[in-house]
Amino acid sequence: MKNGANKDSAKGVQIGAEHPRISDARSGTGSNAPGIDRGVDRSAQLKESVRRKARQLERAVLIQVLRETGGNEAQAARMLQMDYDTIHRKLRQYAIYRW
Repeated sequence: MKNGANKDSAKGVQIGAEHPRISDARSGTGSNAPGIDRGVDRSAQLKESVRRKARQLERAVLIQVLRETGGNEAQAARMLQMDYDTIHRKLRQYAIYRW
């Protein structure tokens, strides 16, 4: 490799020429690569997946803190730095009645 050329340019390969841009993959206009579904909104799937995991984690944390406090909701709310009404709303939301 002479004159500071990198390995890819020495082979005559143009970096990025065969790889679609992210916006191309999302719109379905840049690739025939496996794993890229055309017309599928991947960002919506990712957002829903993150929301689902966040709810699962929040529910697990609520249950754990309630166990640690012996079911004392006021103490659990203080530990989580959460308003007392908020912890009650979340307990109803996650159908947590017994711990």
